[in-house]
Amino acid sequence: SAGDPSLSEIGDRVLALFFLTAAVMHIGLLSLTNMPRNMYHFLPISVYALPLAGCALLRLPWPKRARAVLAGVMACLLVVTSAVNYRYFSRRDLTYELRMALESLQAEGYDCGYATFWRANVLTELSGGEVEMYCLGGPFEGPEAFDSLNPWMQLKAHDTVRPSGKVFVLLSKYDGETSLPVFANLDPARAIYESPYLIALGYESFDALRADASDGPPS
Repeated sequence: SAGDPSLSEIGDRVLALFFLTAAVMHIGLLSLTNMPRNMYHFLPISVYALPLAGCALLRLPWPKRARAVLAGVMACLLVVTSAVNYRYFSRRDLTYELRMALESLQAEGYDCGYATFWRANVLTELSGGEVEMYCLGGPFEGPEAFDSLNPWMQLKAHDTVRPSGKVFVLLSKYDGETSLPVFANLDPARAIYESPYLIALGYESFDALRADASDGPPS
């Protein structure tokens, strides 16, 4: 009938409902859990913001010329913000902190460690494979976290073999990793490298690391 929505309108509503539901889910997940709060988590749904804005623009009860002007303004803003972000990130050295940490860790005689995905795999690349990284996969509730590894880009042996000799844990203070339960238990006196963004804790063995994660820092 004349009052029924068209298929395109139904599609727009489904997309909007998906976007809002996913946004609420992500906000709830970050608010009610110990996951590090990072805007990267919104990337999978933020890509739908532009088509939703376009659909809303088409349905505005405005004259065609007014809608065209608004669309032009939105396009200009998109171009400007994209150029600004490109200029900023193209000049930013995203690996500087990790390179400084790597240099310090190798100077201290460490060639094996634990970190979460972005630190672990980048550190492996920066060291040319000289530093063997175990990529933590979560959950990060107790010492069992050091047995729960992210298998992506990891050696198959990491499934069964634990580090021998000295080992470190590299954490991102910027991403809030130091507040996660298992890492909050670690003794900060073991810090062998620290910057405003990163902290590395050193241990003589994997058993010492696991014991520290179990017992927590001394009172």
